[in-house]
Amino acid sequence: MNSSRWSREEMERHDAEAAERFPGPDYRQALQWLHEIVKPRVYVEIGVHCGDSLRLAAHAEVAVGVDPAAEIAQEVPGPMHVFRMTSDEFFRRSLLEGLCAERPIDLAFIDGLHLFEQVMRDIHGLERYAGPDTIIALHDTIPLNAETSERIRRTEFHTGDVWKAVAWLHTHRPELRIVTIPAAPTGLTLIRGFGSGRAHPPAPDEQVLRRFADLDWAHFQAHSGQFLQLAPHARSTIQSFCQ
Repeated sequence: MNSSRWSREEMERHDAEAAERFPGPDYRQALQWLHEIVKPRVYVEIGVHCGDSLRLAAHAEVAVGVDPAAEIAQEVPGPMHVFRMTSDEFFRRSLLEGLCAERPIDLAFIDGLHLFEQVMRDIHGLERYAGPDTIIALHDTIPLNAETSERIRRTEFHTGDVWKAVAWLHTHRPELRIVTIPAAPTGLTLIRGFGSGRAHPPAPDEQVLRRFADLDWAHFQAHSGQFLQLAPHARSTIQSFCQ
């Protein structure tokens, strides 16, 4: 997205605020630890951007990236497949079927469209290929403030309402294990405990989704401590979660 649309001063202010709130390594360090610990054979990424996080999966047997606006400047190493389309189209066409060869996804990373309902569709699409040990990492789950968490993007620094997906999962999928790492700039939530995969999981109830979509910033401030399940940003946290 063309950053000239946004105020540079505002962007620098938001970046500084995020760095002050979450000092230390950013979410990419957590992703690197995940790859080192999980050693995924099958890796899927929704929202490839320039391919930096996708390159962490260079040693996977199958690595798949999905992004209609992927801008990969350098060649991505290894057996990687980048699909320049929306995740909705990707899952509708069942394009993962031929690549997984009946193997479940080991690790997935969602950093696509920052809208609650889109994140829910992405999780639902991935769950079809998930197994009991599958881990889904979800970016942008600790919004900076009300302004940058609006559904309609008005700032360069933008998380949208991704956090509502964690709130929904905490409420309606109590069998899942959830932990959120306070990594700069906007957190990383890890989810595991899915079923055996291949069976089509039921789609979330639309009325319930609409109710969660209507949650506001005040709800996040009041209840995020319950559903985020915060844990220290450390390799040991990820190691424990993956066991």
